[in-house]
Amino acid sequence: MALRGRRFGVFAVSSVMLATLVSCQGVSPMQSAREAGWQHYGGEGDGTPVALGVIDGTERNVVVTGTIDSVCPKKGCWMRVREGDGELFVRFRDYGFFVPRNAAGHEVVMFGTPSVKIASVEELRHYAEDAGRSPEEIAVITEPERQITFMADSVFIDGTGLEEPHSQ
Repeated sequence: MALRGRRFGVFAVSSVMLATLVSCQGVSPMQSAREAGWQHYGGEGDGTPVALGVIDGTERNVVVTGTIDSVCPKKGCWMRVREGDGELFVRFRDYGFFVPRNAAGHEVVMFGTPSVKIASVEELRHYAEDAGRSPEEIAVITEPERQITFMADSVFIDGTGLEEPHSQ
């Protein structure tokens, strides 16, 4: 089954299935997204596909696929990506690019480096404020949180109707 030119979201192919399918064909998810005309942000790069659920922070230069759960509403300078039960907090290398603020719900393929870290209460509150959470919701953040983060070098997003990213 050739994936060239097809919009993956139309067929509701899960990100793990997409990564498995294109890997079996010898084509990376990054290359498939590029050939399918997905919107590209950031630099170039390609690596080994890794499922969100198995990331432990020791991987380097990997490709992760998923669905964008939320994007920083101020600049598009971060996003949360989900795949199954897994979630990543994604930032962009050297603050060098942003993604469209209306990208939530779109499929994404990213190249970069995951890591595991402890997010401080101050940092968690900052991101909650960026996301437009109420003062009451922010006030209940009282404990640091273990997070899997992802420093993206290259991002492909499926879909039309995406706004232009914030310019720096």
